[in-house]
Amino acid sequence: MDLSTKTYTEEELQQVEQLLAPPEDGIYTPEYEQEIRQAFEIFTQKGVPVSLKDDLLNRFPLYSLEYELPEYEGIWEGLTYIAASFGFMSKLPHNISKLKNVEELHLRSNKIKALPPEIGQLSQLHTLDLTKNKLLNLPEEFGNLQSLKSLQLSDNYLQTLPPSFAKLQSLEYLSLQGMKVDVYEIYPEIFELENLQYLELNENKIEQVSEKITNLKNLKTIALLENQLQTLPEEVLRLNTLEKIYLGDNPIKPEEVVKLDQKFGNKVTW
Repeated sequence: MDLSTKTYTEEELQQVEQLLAPPEDGIYTPEYEQEIRQAFEIFTQKGVPVSLKDDLLNRFPLYSLEYELPEYEGIWEGLTYIAASFGFMSKLPHNISKLKNVEELHLRSNKIKALPPEIGQLSQLHTLDLTKNKLLNLPEEFGNLQSLKSLQLSDNYLQTLPPSFAKLQSLEYLSLQGMKVDVYEIYPEIFELENLQYLELNENKIEQVSEKITNLKNLKTIALLENQLQTLPEEVLRLNTLEKIYLGDNPIKPEEVVKLDQKFGNKVTW
């Protein structure tokens, strides 16, 4: 039964439109999320007004999934791209596993604290942006994302990565800058990612780089701006694939500067 054929009164339609309207100041808050959820509760009872269907799919695709609105059954299988950034979401729905063909998932600048284990079932996902959320950890199932090539996790609260993270062998681009916790060493799981080409770790408190960095045989760019590095291990000099090294705003020792300049020349940005 297509519930969208049910008629809303003009007053009811205005009510849900008002609940969905973005805040006038442009600032998304938990209170606004509650208004969104109030609107979706109405949709589960009365169906989605025809005039709002496109808006819901474009602006609130993951809420539409979470509430399993009948109007959207069948849409998810063909969906390959979701943009739900700069919002207010505090969680992802457990039935996110329905997005079997999604390839890009953009969730930057939300309030997400945790990811459901079901995210590991997104077998086609190659791009995931979770920058500026409130993630404390990642589920062990995260390592099942075998198609993942680009991952942005900057500006979260990740003290550790799950052991399964080392299984992300398709990963080429990884950003973990500006962690909101003290990160003194590079997460060890990263050194298992042999196909990694770009590694961004700016604005942490990293004091040393492990000699295991030689495992990253395909690394082209490493960004370590604004850390606490005084030296780099000799193993860095063996990374012949490196094209760019960003080391500005570190207390690098003068003799270390000379050594790196001799090896890499203008590949190093101070």
